[in-house]
Amino acid sequence: MKIYLKKMKKIIFTTILLFTTIIITKAQNTELTTLRIGAFKYQMPIAEVKSLSEKPLKNGKLDYGENIKIAIYKGQEIKLSGLESYVDSVESELKIYSLSTKSALFKTKSGLGVGSTKEQLLDAYKNYPNFSVGQRWDSKTNKRSATETFFDLEDVDAGTHLQFIMENNVVVEVEVYMEEGC
Repeated sequence: MKIYLKKMKKIIFTTILLFTTIIITKAQNTELTTLRIGAFKYQMPIAEVKSLSEKPLKNGKLDYGENIKIAIYKGQEIKLSGLESYVDSVESELKIYSLSTKSALFKTKSGLGVGSTKEQLLDAYKNYPNFSVGQRWDSKTNKRSATETFFDLEDVDAGTHLQFIMENNVVVEVEVYMEEGC
């Protein structure tokens, strides 16, 4: 009976350790900051993006026609925009300058992301030195939108922004992008 109890304790301990490891591993690389969405980060080379994407990159377009790449990470879509930079005038390498996702998987350290409310953002970032809130532009009506707004955190040191895009004051998308002119 003692041997049976020892084996059971060992099995239970191993099972708990395994589940804890799985949970921690799954939770890793889902952070949202002014520089990254999960493992994808601002100015990441396309070769690194391809190595992290669970599937081959797909081509796509943003609402206003810009060509983008779509990566799959932890089963979620991340839209990536880049710019060409030329190395030794021969080789061109795409680097990421804008990332966005509509996935609720990615959260800030404060636990905010898709699904959060405007009030939650204001409560969490009311003391952040550089934030702005405003209405988005509706290209269909050529006016400011009555339902789409944004909450923008500017990282002055990095020259980047983390923008929470909202519909009816609920975050539906998050975007990391570089400051114009950087």
